[in-house]
Amino acid sequence: MSRPFHVLGFGALAIDDIIYVDRVLSSGKGKVIKRAMDHGGNVATALVAIARLGGRAAFIGWLNDQPINDVGGQQLERDGVDTSLAPRSAASLPIRSVITVDTNGDRFIAYDDDVLHGTSLALPDAVLMQAPVLLIDGYSAHSEAIVARARGSAWPSSLISNGRSVLSRTGS
Repeated sequence: MSRPFHVLGFGALAIDDIIYVDRVLSSGKGKVIKRAMDHGGNVATALVAIARLGGRAAFIGWLNDQPINDVGGQQLERDGVDTSLAPRSAASLPIRSVITVDTNGDRFIAYDDDVLHGTSLALPDAVLMQAPVLLIDGYSAHSEAIVARARGSAWPSSLISNGRSVLSRTGS
């Protein structure tokens, strides 16, 4: 069966504000030596890597329905990840985090994940059948019915959660 994508995924989509400091974190305080902003989330990052390596990847997690507020979805598209199948809601925003990185590379992540998680429970099987692999992370717990449908059906040949294969079928 030919499918338009190699991998579908849903999970955390984040915007990370990264602050590099001139001391170790245990010092209590230090001078900011660099600031950066990046997009993250385990699934989103993996889908971008797949696209950069020439694979066809699609994000099917919650995205905002207003272009001005869909910063994460727009970045995924710029990075080659399809978002056309993703459910959309005005209530959907990316996770925001502030990451402090010290001189040893140790980091502290403070995050606000009071946002919509996972994907729509109304996501049709026709969407889920678009790829042989479904990639999820810990935030998929908010969409357990979708994960259960994937595990109980024949359409994904692989279901990967937090970097660990939880389902693998041959012949797909």
